[in-house]
Amino acid sequence: MLTPYLQELANRASQNIKTIVLPEGEDERVLEAAHLAASTHVARIIILGDEKEITAFFKSKNWPLDDIQIIEPEKSNRLAEYTDLLY
Repeated sequence: MLTPYLQELANRASQNIKTIVLPEGEDERVLEAAHLAASTHVARIIILGDEKEITAFFKSKNWPLDDIQIIEPEKSNRLAEYTDLLY
């Protein structure tokens, strides 16, 4: 349940959907935030982290991963591109 203030923010965000990349995908707070954002459709969510751990966490909560993309940076075929971008 969202507070009235957070509901107003969610309503405004849903009018202009952006993509949010969440690092530290093994942190429960990050995963809870990802679930909240995805389930309220306020943003497209990308979580960086271990896919097996993230999937297991969502499964243990009975939360869908339908609208969430998981990227393991060290296994990504775009690793060199990410490295160059950050360097």
